[in-house]
Amino acid sequence: MASKPLFPRKTDEFHNWVNNFIVKIKEPAMQAVVGLPDLALEILLQQFDLYEESYKTYVVEKMKNPAMSAQYHSRLDTLQANIRNIYNRYIRFNTDVDNEMRRDMDLPIPDDTKSPIVMPTTAPYITLQILSNQRVKFKVMSDVEHRAKPVGANGVEIRAFNGAEPPEDPDEFIEILKSTKGSFEMQYNFSSIGQVVWYIGRWYGTRGQQSAWSAPVSAAVN
Repeated sequence: MASKPLFPRKTDEFHNWVNNFIVKIKEPAMQAVVGLPDLALEILLQQFDLYEESYKTYVVEKMKNPAMSAQYHSRLDTLQANIRNIYNRYIRFNTDVDNEMRRDMDLPIPDDTKSPIVMPTTAPYITLQILSNQRVKFKVMSDVEHRAKPVGANGVEIRAFNGAEPPEDPDEFIEILKSTKGSFEMQYNFSSIGQVVWYIGRWYGTRGQQSAWSAPVSAAVN
């Protein structure tokens, strides 16, 4: 997460900012770290020269007729779009560009503070409904009364086991699906017909965090 926008909003502040950026990006030491191709730098400098020309006419000399206004804003937009592309492609995620270099170019300093990983604190509550054509419908909720997923949960992982009694070890169950929905259906495996199938589930988060496993629920496959 960046600490500030890439560009200043005010006209004169952006003009000062972009002049500094151009000076810094041309430096051989900066070029060696950033790795901007010669052609890309050449195009950037051409766009900057056109912007400077329009800035002088439109802002400094105040020739603010519709044609000058359109030309200035067109060149400004083109220059900013290219700088943003260069920043995202060559600088933003470049670990060789340290914070001192970013300060020299007045660029956003990355926020290295990571937000805490929120773990789902409760196991999902799972109910089953046997449908026709060897299908089963799952309904997964936070608890008996609440349908919404708990904080930190992105979806649910479902595992299955064929047998008269469920094993205590979740690793003996086979993962059959993951879903981000609270209600979903699946087709039985034909090898399960005539058997009891046990299901367990657990919440998972966007960063791999997991909740405890649910209590096993069963269905007889006919």
